[in-house]
Amino acid sequence: IDVVTSVSDVVADVIVRMQVEPNPFTPNNDGVNDVLGIAYDILRVVERVPVSVEIFDLSGRIIRNWTVMRKVTAVEETWDGRDNSGEMAVPGLYVVKVSANTDERDFAATRLVAVAY
Repeated sequence: IDVVTSVSDVVADVIVRMQVEPNPFTPNNDGVNDVLGIAYDILRVVERVPVSVEIFDLSGRIIRNWTVMRKVTAVEETWDGRDNSGEMAVPGLYVVKVSANTDERDFAATRLVAVAY
């Protein structure tokens, strides 16, 4: 007996259990809550895939982003509150988006985080 099935029928989320903490965080170099931890799990991939982390302000502008190749694993990324040019982000709300680009399709998870001083 041969059973043939499509991967698209069984693929759920690739990025799961995403958490951002502490929330709010205060990147003011006082040694308390200076770095945001971005934790997530990558599942259901058979090879390394590009995973992007993007930090958006509420107007939709990307202020910080990076991409790394990931395989099935638990991941802990960090954000120090700086934008792509090295300047500190202004206090406010930001959207953290983690996305994985697979052969099947793109997967993404988002969380809201507050930056305070």
